[in-house]
Amino acid sequence: MSLANDWQQQDFSVEASLAQNSTKFYQSRINQTALRSRIHTVQLYDGFGISGNLAASLERFAGLEGEQQSEFSYDAGLGSRLFLSPISSVDVAASFSDRYQILSVDEARYQSSDSPLVNSEQRTVVASWQLGSATQLRSLNLTFRHRNDEKTSAVSSRLFKSEQSNDLGARFTNRISEDTNLVINVGHSKYDLGFQSGTKKPDITDALVGFATDYFGNSSLEVLVGISKRSETERQASSDVFSWQLINVLSLSESSSLQISTKRQLTSSPNPVFLDAQLSDLEVDFDWRFLEDWSVTAQMQVANLEFGDGSTADMLALRTNLGWRLNEYLTLSSYVKYEDFDGEQTRFIHAGTNAGMSISWEFY
Repeated sequence: MSLANDWQQQDFSVEASLAQNSTKFYQSRINQTALRSRIHTVQLYDGFGISGNLAASLERFAGLEGEQQSEFSYDAGLGSRLFLSPISSVDVAASFSDRYQILSVDEARYQSSDSPLVNSEQRTVVASWQLGSATQLRSLNLTFRHRNDEKTSAVSSRLFKSEQSNDLGARFTNRISEDTNLVINVGHSKYDLGFQSGTKKPDITDALVGFATDYFGNSSLEVLVGISKRSETERQASSDVFSWQLINVLSLSESSSLQISTKRQLTSSPNPVFLDAQLSDLEVDFDWRFLEDWSVTAQMQVANLEFGDGSTADMLALRTNLGWRLNEYLTLSSYVKYEDFDGEQTRFIHAGTNAGMSISWEFY
């Protein structure tokens, strides 16, 4: 997590937006109207930079058992980058949020909730050290992330799910030819998951090795293979699977690109019955700026979760976004998303279409 997309130049922006969303939650249709404001800044000094982000929103939800409910949400973050040398830097960032949101069906199908509206409190701290870059002979990136996320019912304050995780990651690259790098990815995640039925504390370790290469001038391909292993000290239990990750970014033209990514790995189980699940995932993203002020994106995701008893849960998501920049300060955007969930239990099954549109003003 970095609060700044570009540490090369200073930035200060103030933005306001009005959004309308319609979400299908099983047999219910929930309409959400949100008025949001956001302030973002990046300030650069001799040897270091500071970034800040503050967002607040007033949201109204209709369709919750015939009632309307208004809620206030906020999101705040502070980050800094220390420039140690031209090839080395250290990033530290922290973010805090308290949001009211519609529970995703992908979570709700594993345990019941007395309301589709939940209060999500999230705290995240990230620290990373970067030495070198992919364009140089060698590079090394070390990352630590602590995350605490708790979701409770907006009606009864009953716990839906809590998740605390500590993640350590390392990525090493070494150039082996003009366009190709050797890549080694290692990660370890320690979870403390709280469900309505109890807690689970799995550890998951991933070790992958492969290559990343550039082709056709501005396209890239990364292929990694390895092992994903889960362990739990309290139960002295473990499992492992052969894992992989493939990311192919194809530049179709100056104004369009296509990204195809697929992976297989162990992940913490969203189903409280199991410690982990085997995730197989395919994502396709298409971006096209077909006019100077018009852009369209199309996304497809197909995912499969396999649990310890061999049961599965599937998901298909299709989404398209259309954006129109009316002038330097005003942007109009809209989206349509179709979701289809399937599985071997009745409540795993759901299909629905969500849609929304928003208009945003950037004052500075």
